[in-house]
Amino acid sequence: MLPVLNATDYEIEKGIDVEIWDVDTHTKHSLFFTKKSNAYILVNNWINDFVCRRALHRGDEIGLRWDPTRNCFDFSVLRRHRSG
Repeated sequence: MLPVLNATDYEIEKGIDVEIWDVDTHTKHSLFFTKKSNAYILVNNWINDFVCRRALHRGDEIGLRWDPTRNCFDFSVLRRHRSG
């Protein structure tokens, strides 16, 4: 994510608005990308817009890539974790 955001460390620590297109459901979501405790995280609706809405579970594999034509990140569930 860092190379395409073209932001300084200071800007990232303050937080940057990012758009994410869910390619599976054809919906666009606005999130906030920031750095906390040496980790880069997406906040402001990540839990509601992705984890809950898409029923994500530990072990699920997701994809996130930059789409230069839409000027946003593309999100997709690549593989669901099989329990058992």
